[in-house]
Amino acid sequence: HFGTRGYVDPHKVKDKVTGKNVDRLVLEITDTGVMGLSGKKRHKAIMSKVLPHPSRFHLVWSKTQGSKPLYVWAGVPPSRDFVSIGHICTSSSSPPPLESVRCAPRHWLTEATDEPRLVWEDSGTAGRSGSLWTVTSMNILVGTDSHNPPKGPFYEFMCNKWLCTSDFRAIPDFDK
Repeated sequence: HFGTRGYVDPHKVKDKVTGKNVDRLVLEITDTGVMGLSGKKRHKAIMSKVLPHPSRFHLVWSKTQGSKPLYVWAGVPPSRDFVSIGHICTSSSSPPPLESVRCAPRHWLTEATDEPRLVWEDSGTAGRSGSLWTVTSMNILVGTDSHNPPKGPFYEFMCNKWLCTSDFRAIPDFDK
């Protein structure tokens, strides 16, 4: 999930410095082995190993006053080898389905240096304080149970394209 400030279409958000549209990134996995004919079952097994789902969700913050409740969840990675990048929001007190997000291998990532940017905060409303922020150059959405910026670390991918070896290491692919 990524955040934008206001009600503008997220695909039309402009960078304040360059005036160009802000890119939204999609992680695409392409099997270059066996001419791509290795099958759906194998792809699912690889995805489960390389980009596993979180083992559970942790409730970061909720705002239950009003007609539309908001719950902010953080994925808990299955091991220290993985990172759950960002948070997911729901309107239900039940955790989201585990299949709704995937975790990334820690060694594919680098620690982000961008400062968190405020998207929304709940000043003037009843209940526990909270706010939503974007972090990293990818504008990943995170929530916090205060009006202060969330504490990191936050991560982003070390490069835009890479090759994944059979032992799941990432090799930057600068030729493409």
